[in-house]
Amino acid sequence: MRLFRRPWIWLSRFRQRKGYGVHSPFAYSFIRGVVLESSAYYAYADLAHLHPWWVRWFRLYPMQCRRLLFRLANFAEPRTVELRTADEVAARYVRAAVPMAEVRRKEGAIPGVVRRKEGGLAAVPEGSPEGEVLRKEGAIPGVVRRKEGGLAAVPEGSPEGREAADFVLVGKERLEEAAAVAARMPERGMLVCEGIHESRRAKEIWRTIREAPHTGVTFDLYTYGVAFFNPKLHKQHYKVNF
Repeated sequence: MRLFRRPWIWLSRFRQRKGYGVHSPFAYSFIRGVVLESSAYYAYADLAHLHPWWVRWFRLYPMQCRRLLFRLANFAEPRTVELRTADEVAARYVRAAVPMAEVRRKEGAIPGVVRRKEGGLAAVPEGSPEGEVLRKEGAIPGVVRRKEGGLAAVPEGSPEGREAADFVLVGKERLEEAAAVAARMPERGMLVCEGIHESRRAKEIWRTIREAPHTGVTFDLYTYGVAFFNPKLHKQHYKVNF
């Protein structure tokens, strides 16, 4: 069914193709050079085997989405990556894009995180000093979290008060967590949310993130929502035909 929906979605966003009507140099460069980039990246061939043959042969939309995640992570150049998704293929693409980054895998069934350590992945118990990333550089001793329609301070050091990674991918099955993650994203961070149009609730969550005071530029790619938190960028929302 979704395969047949794609042409209609593309037609409904025809006016938002190729960066038309975008006047911001940053947004235009991001849309043309990252979202709609068609050049082959170095790891595409190595990752192709993760897809069924018919997806590879016809370069279907699932492959396009995973390659987009690769480009987004590559563009962000994060020091830390947080994966809140059950999509192992998507996670593999993100890891391949930033092999030197520290990777945390947030699993609902595992009471801890996974960090990249000495070339491999090592489990770190949640709550231990190694499992936390503390806000530094003169930051306020705490973070701000959206709660019950408003913003509430969360003490630093609590599980909710840990600073999010530079690049966070939230899968559609865990989209309820996205607003809390967005509230503690660092200024250099990029948040990618999957399934922002899957339901009315998903649209509400994305709108909450988009309208939050600390959120800067956002991009609605239909399947994914991408949010930047750099205060130097003028707050703006763009819809892109991807």
